Amino acid sequence: MPCKAQDLATVKLFELLDEEELGELAAVIDSQILAAGETLFNAGDFGETLYIVNYGEVELSIKDTAGQKIVLKVAAEDDLFGEFVVWIAINTLSLGINQFDPYPFGLLTMIVSLEAIFLSCFVLISQNRQSQKDHIRSDIEYEVNIQAELEIAHLHEKTDHIHEQMLEQFAHIEKLLKKE
Repeated sequence: MPCKAQDLATVKLFELLDEEELGELAAVIDSQILAAGETLFNAGDFGETLYIVNYGEVELSIKDTAGQKIVLKVAAEDDLFGEFVVWIAINTLSLGINQFDPYPFGLLTMIVSLEAIFLSCFVLISQNRQSQKDHIRSDIEYEVNIQAELEIAHLHEKTDHIHEQMLEQFAHIEKLLKKE
């Protein structure tokens, strides 16, 4: 549903805008009212939206691999959350807010690059740990295989010994039968 200019006037981010600017901004902003417990978006949904909490609270959470809810943040009144659109909007539009990272967004580029570096480090560390686990697993499998081979060789010796004893018994029985 379309947003009203008077609703935007109560938002701290837009308090320095005049009526005309608020009207122009309201024309491109949609308002959404949610009931308690209602889902705004899910993890993995395409994100291109900036959300501003006008009243109430919004719980931002995800579910871990075990299915338990992990609360990332509880956004309260006048809190912003969403995509990097916020960053770009603040630093390109004249919203009455000091631009802290003007175009070409050097600070944003550095932050995203650092995030990529950290993520690649985590991936490499994870791969290294997985490699170590695989090496340990293969060592254990090798030891189990050696142990199994030794057990099989031992069983062969036992069956050979039993076979020899049976042949001796058969030979002895055969001699007894020939005497009769």
